[in-house]
Amino acid sequence: MRIEITSPFIDKQAPDPENADVAAGTKMTVTAERGAELVFLRLAVEIDTPVKPAVARKAPKARTRSARAAPVQTPADPVDQAKTILPPEATSTQAEFQQ
Repeated sequence: MRIEITSPFIDKQAPDPENADVAAGTKMTVTAERGAELVFLRLAVEIDTPVKPAVARKAPKARTRSARAAPVQTPADPVDQAKTILPPEATSTQAEFQQ
């Protein structure tokens, strides 16, 4: 990761103690973790960032009415199981089983 130092500081993690004093405006290549740490501490800013490709946005879905908003349809007459007439095929099979 490429960073540019914005404030002078003493880098205690520098491999060479003689180069631990880092001046403002210095450009460095560091690991992503170390660069993120320095950016978080506001000692540096990230430079030479790769440009992210543009993300294609999906078309919004058509809005539909929710199930709660749909009107409730009730049957015209309640179904009485005792008055239900079975089709002829069903009655003939029942008669065959009873015999």
